Amino acid sequence: MDPQIPKVNVVVLAYNHEQFIRQALDGILAQDVDFAYEVVVGEDCSTDHTRRIVQAYARRHPAIFRPVYHSSNVGVGANLRACVAACRGQYIALLDGDDYWTSPLKLRKQVAWLDGHPDYSLCFHAVMNHYEDGFLPDRVSQHYTKDVYTFEDFLASNSLLASTCSVLLRRSVLPVWPAWLFTVVNIDYLLVLLYADLGKVKLLPEVMGTYRIHRGGIFSGTPQLLNIERFVPVGEQLWRHFAPTHRAAQVQRKLYNLYLGMANAYANAGRPADAIGFIKKAVRLGAGPQHKSLPGLLKTGLRVVRGLARLNRPPAGMAPYRHVPVIPAVRPGA
Repeated sequence: MDPQIPKVNVVVLAYNHEQFIRQALDGILAQDVDFAYEVVVGEDCSTDHTRRIVQAYARRHPAIFRPVYHSSNVGVGANLRACVAACRGQYIALLDGDDYWTSPLKLRKQVAWLDGHPDYSLCFHAVMNHYEDGFLPDRVSQHYTKDVYTFEDFLASNSLLASTCSVLLRRSVLPVWPAWLFTVVNIDYLLVLLYADLGKVKLLPEVMGTYRIHRGGIFSGTPQLLNIERFVPVGEQLWRHFAPTHRAAQVQRKLYNLYLGMANAYANAGRPADAIGFIKKAVRLGAGPQHKSLPGLLKTGLRVVRGLARLNRPPAGMAPYRHVPVIPAVRPGA
């Protein structure tokens, strides 16, 4: 391998991406750059031919590819951790094996921006959402209203950055990623928040990548309620990290609203017991004593009461027999 230290490391996470991985890797090799870059591919013991494909690329381009092969499936967090540990460059770009870059100038433009603006911790660009089953036409994932973003912007929106395939991170800003980062599902969101806490974030105007939505994706193939629930440990970990800092009040409010959102979701799904559990979490958190939070709490409580009433309501035309205990609802799948 060329002993030259790369300017950029591209981290590719690959698992059962046989259909897509060639397009991802070809998009990296198509980059028109005047600096050295290195691709660290974490192949997580796929059950299809993904590993064979990665091995073929590594044989053809030994100076560019540094594959990390796992002997058993370790999951996204451990895979990412191993890949980041192998990075040597000044910048880190991220790409899932089922996404791909569409502009050969992506890395050149992002590196040029960060080289010239040391007060920025990362930059990103818009991406195209591609629905693999054709359910919806391709469309830009987000229409942005400005070109510089802050921690507060990303905290307020879970979807401001649709995919980390658009991100280039300045490695020196956060040279050691905290261990807890690799234990949650939505690593992307937390990682961007950690970097946005330490510097400004630049949006480049071009669409330079594609985020592929398909049934095999981590979130796109999962029921909506479960996807929402996955944000709970994300919010809780965020609170534990920022509670001792000047961000405490902002993050506490975020988690409080997340708990109320989960309570609403469960109340609407006919699961009042779960809704009550999240209301209790919100109250215990202590973020909502202000009068502004009371309407949201009251509305959630009202939905729970209505849900309990529906569970205990007899069929139409029948009067309840007072001496027979009401059978509690059985949770689906229980």
